[in-house]
Amino acid sequence: MNPPKPAEIRELEGNRGHRPIPKPLDLKTVRKEPPTWIDTDARAIWKKISSELYAIGVLKETDLYTLAAYCQTYAKWKRVSKLAEISEDGIKWQNQEIKYLKEMRALSATLGLSPSDRTRLSSDKRNPEEEKWDKLLSGDN
Repeated sequence: MNPPKPAEIRELEGNRGHRPIPKPLDLKTVRKEPPTWIDTDARAIWKKISSELYAIGVLKETDLYTLAAYCQTYAKWKRVSKLAEISEDGIKWQNQEIKYLKEMRALSATLGLSPSDRTRLSSDKRNPEEEKWDKLLSGDN
């Protein structure tokens, strides 16, 4: 299955499917310092990711706990990766690595860290005025 196209591309292509193009939610963009309870590695990745998400207007108040969970999982993954390299029982640590990578992937999708994930960060609510025009233009009176 192909990932969804960003709304901008669908509009440029003329919205061939004539399905409604989702509009982004209108939430306040925030810039926050990392929580005090996350560890040092998590704080470092928080500062990198949060500044990028803030710069493109994607970091919202509702995303802060998900971002904290992502950063904390990243810190755990980093620690386990080092243990997998130096430990005699590398397989055990590699399984933990895979577990944390899966968690990071799921959390990154929620945060919209890839372009296709960002297309899912929109609202399916439609403006009643747009619906009226859509009906009128489609001939469904």
